[in-house]
Amino acid sequence: MYHLACRVALVVVFCLIFVPFAMAGEVELAKVYRDYPGYIEPPTCTNPQFSDRTDSVPTTTFQSRNCPQSWTLTPMVGYHLIDGGLQLEDNVSYGLAVGYNLSCNWAIETDVRYTSTETDLDQGSNPDVEIWTIGVSALYHFQPDQRLSPYLAAGAGVIIYDIEGVSHNDEDYAGLWGGGVKYAINQNTALRVDVRHILDYRSSDDFESHDDSDWRHHLSAMLGLTFQFGG
Repeated sequence: MYHLACRVALVVVFCLIFVPFAMAGEVELAKVYRDYPGYIEPPTCTNPQFSDRTDSVPTTTFQSRNCPQSWTLTPMVGYHLIDGGLQLEDNVSYGLAVGYNLSCNWAIETDVRYTSTETDLDQGSNPDVEIWTIGVSALYHFQPDQRLSPYLAAGAGVIIYDIEGVSHNDEDYAGLWGGGVKYAINQNTALRVDVRHILDYRSSDDFESHDDSDWRHHLSAMLGLTFQFGG
């Protein structure tokens, strides 16, 4: 668990460094519009579906479901399909994602996924294994101003196998890519489906030497609720 804590700390530090630079860019853009002699409202994402207006006049008072400069929190539950070469049983997975919307379309997100499983060997004991997948991904939303917004995601991280009865963890680098869809329930809440292909670059211990099989493939399918704050 010491190694897991280190990975989580690195992810948090990354977010604390990156987000202020992104926010600074948005502030400068706002100043340009404010100081312009013919001042106009800065462009925002709009979503008429959430407007209280009853007439046919377009409104820009309501931002889209994916609001710029806002944070998101997504608890998730789903299923983890594990590469058969690892001889581990597929099982239910739990996750938590924290994101920041850089713009209407773009977001950056850190997520942690946990799967409790056991080995599936033909003989001998089958020890329990806890799998932790930690990643940082960039998300692109195709229809941020619509109630139904599909997105693509790509990123990188680590995958950790905590094996019962073994004094050290098996830790690998991992690539993550996939996508999903968000369906807005109201202005600040959306139902979310997320599917990721996890590319596990196999190593012996602590990212050291690699075996002959190198890449392993996992599939993670999750269902959750995204809560949006600020913006």
